[in-house]
This record gives sequence, C-alpha cells and structure tokens, in this order.
Amino acid sequence: MPSTERERRVLRDIESGLRHEDRFLAARFALLPVRAAGHRRIVRVLLAVEVALLALVALGVLTGSEALLDPAVALAVAEPLVAIAIVGGGWSESRS
Repeated sequence: MPSTERERRVLRDIESGLRHEDRFLAARFALLPVRAAGHRRIVRVLLAVEVALLALVALGVLTGSEALLDPAVALAVAEPLVAIAIVGGGWSESRS
C-alpha cells in the first residue's frame, strides 16, 4: 500500500497511462478466471476424447477388427497433436 501522496500520484499516473494505451486492460484481467475455467474444460474434454479413442483401440485389438482398429489408431495418434495446438494457445493467439 503506498504510504505517501507522491507514491499514490505515481500509481494513479501509471494506471491512467495504461488505461489510455489499452482501454480493455481491466476487462481482460476481469475475464482471467473465466478463461481459466474454459481452459480447464477444454483440457478435460480432450482427455476424455483420448481415453475414448484408446478404449476404441483396445476394443479393436480384442475383436481383431481392422475396420475398427485402423481409424481408432489414426485418431488416437492425431488427437494429442490437435490438443497441443489448441491448449498451447495456437488458436487463442490468432483470435486476439
């Protein structure tokens, strides 16, 4: 907590300069918890998809069905790459 009037004035000047440069700065900080919750939701969905694909691969191996096994393996290998691109920020940076 600033103790002197000079420190308070300097902080007000910094804040007004930031608001002048980027008027949506406060809104971005207010949305951080919402973005974090969305990020966690995406991660959970992607993990659930990967588990389902691995279960499909296991089912394909147990039944010996190549018609089931080939697409399941291809998707199970490709899905982590898509997940890394999504969660790593590849899409969110291009949108902002």
